[in-house]
Amino acid sequence: MEKKELEKILQEKEGQTIEFKTSLAEQEKAVQAMVAFANAHGGKVLFGVDNDGKPVGVSVGNNTVEKLANYIKEHTYPSLAVSTVSFDFDSKMILIVESPRDIPPLVGVYLYSDKDVLPNHPADTNGLQAYKRVGKTNQKEDFMRLRQPLSSDPNVILRLYAHRTDGNFFPIRQHFCYSNDGPGYAFRVAFDAVHSAYKFKEVGPKNVSLPPRSKSQESYVCVLNANEDLDKAQPAYLKATYEDKNGFTWQSVLELLPTPEAKEPHRYYFQAGQFSRKIIRFPPKMGYEKTHSN
Repeated sequence: MEKKELEKILQEKEGQTIEFKTSLAEQEKAVQAMVAFANAHGGKVLFGVDNDGKPVGVSVGNNTVEKLANYIKEHTYPSLAVSTVSFDFDSKMILIVESPRDIPPLVGVYLYSDKDVLPNHPADTNGLQAYKRVGKTNQKEDFMRLRQPLSSDPNVILRLYAHRTDGNFFPIRQHFCYSNDGPGYAFRVAFDAVHSAYKFKEVGPKNVSLPPRSKSQESYVCVLNANEDLDKAQPAYLKATYEDKNGFTWQSVLELLPTPEAKEPHRYYFQAGQFSRKIIRFPPKMGYEKTHSN
């Protein structure tokens, strides 16, 4: 980078593709910006520049760039590839990190973690956050909204039959049906249901595989303590957990809303509420990156 180019960047100030940081102590927010750049149009983070575009300089030692590179690698999934250069601007050292726009294979989006992403362990998406650059801000995003659907994605749909079978307060058994409406296989499908007070058992089959666009199949949820008058206000959740061919773990969740019987309001059954589906776990980063390295 030439001095004139850097001067132009400093004059333009922060924006869609530029972020200033006064010191390397701000590396957490800086890496969030790098992730946001990669998920948008690319951009540069300049360490040693204040918010007004005035160079203040940073101390760059023998291991400074290496330590920053390691932090970026350890706190992103997949590991974010950036380029780093240092520039002596009127005796003030500025460190420039460029994060180009990129779409990682299968994952489809870069994510940040405030904790180390262990290379040999599956990555829980609850600990990962997607960012996207909008103007001069790094906005948090639902990574499933940023990620483009793939032909290998499964989509296990859950539907509830709103009728009861026995039980004084909740039905001992209530039927639901499930199908894979996605274009990809759903492997090792397992069902579960949870409630703050009521316990469930015999929730659907275990370890089944569903081909793409599969026909609907029927099963049921069984309320273990259906005859106990416990907390009825909180919804229950019917869950299907499954994997795709790439080793991603998905979860479909159907909200089960406790609803009083019209003629017997002391007795309840479940009605279907909101449905959601997302990836809840990525494969270990080391294996993913080894498979999909350029």
